[in-house]
Order: sequence, then C-alpha cells, then structure tokens
Amino acid sequence: MWGYLRNIISLFVLAPTIFRRVKRQQKFVENILETLPDTYKRTPYTEDIRKIKLYGISIPALMGEAFCSFCNIPYSEKERSAITYFAMLTGPFDDLFDRHEMTDAQISHLLEMHETDNTQGKLLQYFFRKGLKTASQPETAQQTAMRVFAAQSAARAQKSATTEADILKQLSDEKGGASMLFYRCALPGNKKNPDNELVYQLGAAGQLANDIFDIYKDLQEGIYTFANQCKSIEILRSEYQQQLQCIATLIQQSKNNVESAKTFALQCAPVLTRALVALDHYEKACTHTNGNFDPAKLTRKQLICDMEKPANIFKMIHYAAKWLTTL
Repeated sequence: MWGYLRNIISLFVLAPTIFRRVKRQQKFVENILETLPDTYKRTPYTEDIRKIKLYGISIPALMGEAFCSFCNIPYSEKERSAITYFAMLTGPFDDLFDRHEMTDAQISHLLEMHETDNTQGKLLQYFFRKGLKTASQPETAQQTAMRVFAAQSAARAQKSATTEADILKQLSDEKGGASMLFYRCALPGNKKNPDNELVYQLGAAGQLANDIFDIYKDLQEGIYTFANQCKSIEILRSEYQQQLQCIATLIQQSKNNVESAKTFALQCAPVLTRALVALDHYEKACTHTNGNFDPAKLTRKQLICDMEKPANIFKMIHYAAKWLTTL
C-alpha cells in the first residue's frame, strides 16, 4: 500500500515536468515547420500536419527524455533534433502505405533517396535526411529504417479480413517494436543502454495501445488489427497486461542502477497504462452486446475513450501507480 501511495505522489510530482517537456517540444516542432523550405511546404492535408505534430511532439518529449535519463546522458539540442526528425517522418511514411497506396518498390526507392515528384515522399526524405545528419547512430538508423519498411509492408495483410489473430499480433509487435528501435538510433549509445529487447517491447506495447484507442477509426478504414478482432475484452486485457509485465521485468533486469531504472519506469508508466483505461471503457460498452466485444455493433461514442476527462486521468494514474509496484 505504501509503495502504491508513493507512486501516486511521484506521478503527480512528475506531471508538471511532463507538461513543460511537451510545451517545449511543441515549440521546437512549430519552429521546424515554420522554417521548412518552400519545396516541402506543399503538404495538402490538415491530417498530414496533425500526424507530423502528434509524433514529433509525443515521441521526443516522452521517450526521448526518458531514454536519455535512463542512460544518464544529456538530452542536448542535437539529440532532440535527431529524434524529432525521425518521429516527424512517421506520419508521412505510414500514409505512403495507407492513403497513397504506393508499391513497395516505390517506397523503397524513396528510402534510398531517389528523386521523386511525390510531395509526401519529398517531405519524408527531407525529415529522414535531417535526422540522419544529427543522429548518433546514422548507419544503424538506416538499417533499422529498412526493418520498419519491411514491417509496414508485411502489415498490408491487415487489409484482409482472413488474416488470423496471432498473425495480426505479430504484425502489430513488429511495427511498433521496429519503430521504437529506429527512434532510439537518434540517441547516443553507452554501456547503460536499455537493451534492444526492452526498446522493442516498449514499441510493441505502444503499437497495441494505439490499436486499442484506434478501434473505431481502423474499422471505418477497413484495417483489421489484433485489438479490433478480439472477441473478448478479457483476452485483449490479458495480452496487454502480459506486455506490461514483460517490460517491468526487462527494466528490472537492465544493467542500470535501481534508481535510474525506476525513474525511467515512472516516466513510461502513464503512457503505457492509459490503454487500460480504454479497455475499461470498452468493457462497459459490452453491456450492450451481452458481454461480447463486437466493435461492429457498437457506436462511435462507445468506441471513443476521451483521455482528457478527469475521471479517466485519475484512472490512468491509478493503473500507472499499480504497475510501478511490480518493479
């Protein structure tokens, strides 16, 4: 009980720091967008800018800061710049597969920096080039970018209703895990690194969390995920909790000192456990479907979990504090 209460206090103390980090990163991203060369300012859709800001703010402000504190290395302007550019290219990259439906060969050519007339592709290349210029591990970043490409290519199977649940889970894990390994390449490495398995599992859990929150959107777009194909909230919750426990174990087993590991876990906890709040929301909605989780029979309101509601914020803090007691 005392450990749980200490975690609650620590999370409330951390909140203003996270808020300041996000605000600072927001200004950093706005400055990048304002100073984009005219050639790259032709992104036609508001949705493009929303995605660029979403990843460009959240990944560096949350995971970038957390990784640097874990390794006891400074989060300098160089590190911030590299991981920001890598994060900002995520939206345009995803859209090449989803909205623009480019072939694997076309996308591969973009990553190899061949010239293109595609506006989205040009923007992706600009962010990639800028990120590699300041990344601490540029060669590894290039190799990992191809792994992310392979994961996204394999994920085309999410457009088929016949793809089995275990395959959907593997696709989700690899998409998220490879992406987090890619972001990590922006930052310096040292002997206190979180090992690749921990970084991978953080990304895998993050992807599953995104899929949990995006159940309604993905169904509308004809995308099948492990999250929206689960017929039971209990199964989905169990799967997600197993991933959280795996991450807790890997943090405990890290080469870092106990205090740094716990600080890292504290910073990750709210991000990781917010999906549990969404699962509670869906479970309540299942009373309308005889306890079965059938998203196709639920309304948009029943499938949208508003994390800005005070009640949901307090639930997230509860789950975060509870998870931290497992370390």
